[in-house]
Amino acid sequence: MKNFELNHIILNTVVFAFLLSSCNDNKKSVSENDKSIELKQKELVLKESELALREKDLGNRNNVAAENLNSGFKGSFPEVSLVGLTDEDLQNLDALDIRMMRNEISARYGYVFKLPELREYFDRKEWYSPIYDYVTIC
Repeated sequence: MKNFELNHIILNTVVFAFLLSSCNDNKKSVSENDKSIELKQKELVLKESELALREKDLGNRNNVAAENLNSGFKGSFPEVSLVGLTDEDLQNLDALDIRMMRNEISARYGYVFKLPELREYFDRKEWYSPIYDYVTIC
């Protein structure tokens, strides 16, 4: 009988120790979850701040673009003469648009294009006035 009672006490002690350790694991797990939630909240705040800055930048670019339309610059891409463009500004343009955008700057200064396709394209623009064989853009 004493062995049975001793075994029973040992078994209860082991079960109690197991339950106690599993409670500690749950506390650690809850603590880790709290830290994870806190990190995710900080990430969200940072992403919201980044989004607000991008929206502000986009608003500034839109204001500049609106001013460009009234700035006296002619052509399809007046903004290229006033602001630095980003990859985002160019991502929806095809290679031909980017080529014309780049050459439009020279066309505004009266460059006479030697390549027929560029000369023909800009000759159709009412604002284009070919004057110079060589143009330096600062």
